[in-house]
Amino acid sequence: MTMGRTIDRPLRKRRANQNKSTAATTATTTILGLPAFIIWDILSRLPLRSIGWCKIVCKTWCDLLLDPYFAKLHHSRSPISLIVHNITCTHFGIFELDDIAHLHHSRAMVKFRTKIKIPNGRLQKVNSCNGLLCLFDLHGDTVIVCNPISGKNIIIPKFPNVDRKRQFSIAYDFDDFGHSFDIKYAFGHSPSTDQYKVLRFVMTSASDSEFDCDVYTIGCDDAWRSTGATTPKPGNVVFLNGALHWLAVGNSNWLLYYFDVEKEQFGSFSLPSLMRNLSPFLGVVDNCFCICDDPILCTRIWVMKNYLDIGSLTLEWSFEKPLPSWTVGGPIRPIKTLKDGTLLLISGRILVSYNPKTGVIKKICYHRDQLWDEVVIGIPSFFSLMDAAN
Repeated sequence: MTMGRTIDRPLRKRRANQNKSTAATTATTTILGLPAFIIWDILSRLPLRSIGWCKIVCKTWCDLLLDPYFAKLHHSRSPISLIVHNITCTHFGIFELDDIAHLHHSRAMVKFRTKIKIPNGRLQKVNSCNGLLCLFDLHGDTVIVCNPISGKNIIIPKFPNVDRKRQFSIAYDFDDFGHSFDIKYAFGHSPSTDQYKVLRFVMTSASDSEFDCDVYTIGCDDAWRSTGATTPKPGNVVFLNGALHWLAVGNSNWLLYYFDVEKEQFGSFSLPSLMRNLSPFLGVVDNCFCICDDPILCTRIWVMKNYLDIGSLTLEWSFEKPLPSWTVGGPIRPIKTLKDGTLLLISGRILVSYNPKTGVIKKICYHRDQLWDEVVIGIPSFFSLMDAAN
């Protein structure tokens, strides 16, 4: 008995070590042998900060995260975010608007360093599309498209014969308050052709209320092209469903204009008569158009349930009292509704939450240790600018 035990112990130990080695080998083989689409599926569900950590795990994972398929999958699952930057665009910050618990987390903001170099430049936001951000240099006539995550950017060729005196009168985000501007830009994407285009509005020489429209296709055009179309003075421009949209006054009533990015065609719809005496502001909430009847007090918000169906406009939110003065930092724009029904709104750089059930309005602090100059609403992505330019 004693001899048997003496012989069995080393045998059992060797078998145990063999089993551990086999298990470790199997586990290692299983992790490294997972199909790429499974790894993409897992990683695409992670927040930005975690994806950043995954990029430095190994070269294989880094290569997987640079694949265009991962970029599309991640973008389809990412929450809408606040993309913020300082005025020289040396740094970007991305604040994912996921849920209430996440919004108040001290590490919710993810920061990225950019590679934009504009001497003495002061960059102004244009808009975001597919996570790519379009910016304009206020001290010149330079238009830039960049990816805040990668920090890479491309510069759009300058428009010939630009009148520099007119160029300095631009006031993009403040035209909602009645300030004048001469030139305006908008940035959009065609899903069917996968082309990105920049639309340029410039005041005509004959009238200060009409604007000519020019277009530039990234990766295809050598210079700007005239669309041959004019539009009344455009308000803020938003991108949705492959088209750029804006509100403008025509024949004493408000019209919803659109520009089909693929076909390069313009169109318009009249808004209901109940909005004729208002100063509506166009936005997007939960992938639907929303129209605020007052960009400052924001007393009522309509939502267009069906795309470009004026008849589907529904009064979704109505504030019995004007919003507190501390919430007003610019035009008030709804962003999204959370799972519990809370509505997130942005006013300038001020982010607030509104609970329709209780009527409670709260300010959400996302600046933390840095003051950002510009805020853009968009869904961050890993789309490559090189793919867009080729």
